Amino acid sequence: MNLVELHSHGLAKQLATVCSVGGETFKTEFTSPRIGSKFSQRPPFEVNRTFTEALISAGTGYSALQNFGSETGISIMSHTSWDKHHHPFLRGALKVGPRTVMSRFTL
Repeated sequence: MNLVELHSHGLAKQLATVCSVGGETFKTEFTSPRIGSKFSQRPPFEVNRTFTEALISAGTGYSALQNFGSETGISIMSHTSWDKHHHPFLRGALKVGPRTVMSRFTL
């Protein structure tokens, strides 16, 4: 049995269990669940949203994510995906832990 990465969606990956003899795929799973979003037609992955929230809360941005990806060798989300996670955060629509995060920015 081999574990094969099929697709990368930012920090979330789609993995498959594949037979090393016959090549048959037994199961595919994502490494992170998707979460509901009223701002996106495709629900985002929890790991991408959480990582975006953490970087914004730390006062950093997309360049910090790029640095993280290059230092760790992990493929990161595109700038377009970053914006999709970033804008709801600025609207104060995301929750971090038990409290709602209110932005100091207005759009």
